[in-house]
Amino acid sequence: MDNLLTFITFIPLLGALLILLIPKDDERTIKNLAVGISFVPLLLAIYLWFAYSKVQGGYQFEVLAEWIPAINVNYHVGVDGLSIPLIFLTALLASKIAPACVTMSRSEAILPPSTGIASSSDFVGVLAISHVY
Repeated sequence: MDNLLTFITFIPLLGALLILLIPKDDERTIKNLAVGISFVPLLLAIYLWFAYSKVQGGYQFEVLAEWIPAINVNYHVGVDGLSIPLIFLTALLASKIAPACVTMSRSEAILPPSTGIASSSDFVGVLAISHVY
């Protein structure tokens, strides 16, 4: 499965595009689909973790494809031993946040003013999600 990293990267984007096609009135379907799609990269990341050969080491699941040959731009992804846990943790975090965002009401999504620990730009994703719902 050479394109595993590509699937992990772009399935959430494809899911978001799919959700845009659903009528806004069908809120239950939108929320269920958002949560369901958030678990796909997690499952693929778990497979990636166990399929990575620690004996071989180095970069694995590498994909190199020409993107814009006129200016020598390529699509190149690969994963090494250090990246595997980071990909897994990112997918795990996304699959845990999606159900929380879906169950959150609009009034709960309004965040208090920044305390200086985090800037307001850190919360753009949460606010964008709450705006959709």
